[in-house]
Amino acid sequence: MKDIPLETDRTRNQRPLYMKHPMSKFTWTTAKEDDIAEWSNMCLGYLNNIENFYKGKDNAEIIYNKAVQMFQWEG
Repeated sequence: MKDIPLETDRTRNQRPLYMKHPMSKFTWTTAKEDDIAEWSNMCLGYLNNIENFYKGKDNAEIIYNKAVQMFQWEG
């Protein structure tokens, strides 16, 4: 079974939440409209890839593949 990696950490762009706040070095956010739109599009792409991967497979085959994948992660 082909694994589909999620690479969400690559798109983070940290900036201070409050520019003049005395504790600004401890308050970071990654919520920018451009970042959120890019993240949303990336997640939609991953969901479409997963949907296409499972298209045409029956429930028993999907469950079997997931069980095999879980056992591979443990050891």
